[in-house]
Amino acid sequence: MRNFKDSFITFLITIIISIWLVFLIYFFNVGKGTPPLIFANIPKITIDFFNNLPDTLDLGFGYNPNPKTSDWYNNNNLGENPENGYLKLEDSLFIIYYYPEVKSEALRTKDNAHKAIIPLIDLMGKYHYPYLVNNRKLPIYVPKDCKSYNATISNIQKNKLVEYCDGALGIYLFEVSKMGTLAKGIVLNPIIFNDLLTEKVTLWHEMNHYVYFNEFRFDSINEPAVWVFEGLAEYFANNKERLSDVDTTKLDKIHLNKQFNFDDNYWVGYTAYKAMEKKYNRTKLKKYIQLIYSKAPENAIKEIYGIFISDFEEYWKKDAKELFIQYINNHEK
Repeated sequence: MRNFKDSFITFLITIIISIWLVFLIYFFNVGKGTPPLIFANIPKITIDFFNNLPDTLDLGFGYNPNPKTSDWYNNNNLGENPENGYLKLEDSLFIIYYYPEVKSEALRTKDNAHKAIIPLIDLMGKYHYPYLVNNRKLPIYVPKDCKSYNATISNIQKNKLVEYCDGALGIYLFEVSKMGTLAKGIVLNPIIFNDLLTEKVTLWHEMNHYVYFNEFRFDSINEPAVWVFEGLAEYFANNKERLSDVDTTKLDKIHLNKQFNFDDNYWVGYTAYKAMEKKYNRTKLKKYIQLIYSKAPENAIKEIYGIFISDFEEYWKKDAKELFIQYINNHEK
């Protein structure tokens, strides 16, 4: 016959085993959503999609199958090497690399970067401070001319020298691995510094990419709709000049759940987000944005707005035409 001591020991062992099993189940479930596991399962079709994006888009993507912790170190950035000619302005969030000739532009860039944070949190629901991304600060490069702009991008990407200066006004360079999304840097085209509004809009556009692709579930969407992230960046930056690119002759041929001409994604996306805000309000738009990190637009539109994407397209195309006419009328006065 078992005594009280034996019963108590058995009871205690049972409790310990139960707690351990609960811990293992919790750890397994949490682990399924952690960045290392998410990013370890990126389909090849997704990697190929981003690798094949044209140079005219403002994104530079790379997939690293063998990442190292040192890749994330702030002192390993391109601008840290004196031979590249960059000086730097550094604080707790950003490292602005600049040439001596453009120090005033660098100071404005740093100021605009800080001003973007609260609006990003408001729209996107989050900002990725260094403590959330392996203590990495966001590097921002301010080249002095087209030559240094092209060289900076090529050196960061470690590829052959490409002529970027006639393309995007800025570019967000990032790398994905099982460790997460590493921001290699935002590089700003020196052309933008001829206009104060353009330099702010461009930087805010690229910073929106920084937040979006830190949240994007690369394991969930094989070939994401380009208008979703390019239009979102334009909408966040409030780039009203994008309306000048609206091509009303193409509207009937464009469908938001299919890929179309890459260069049209900016105005298509911008006007689509403007239409969502106008028809459904900004609160619902924010909920929609939370879904597009992991869902195709047609699914997110159905879940948040309760309509099929074809129904939204009908409203969007009408609104895009109206926005374009208003823009033309305002600029003819």
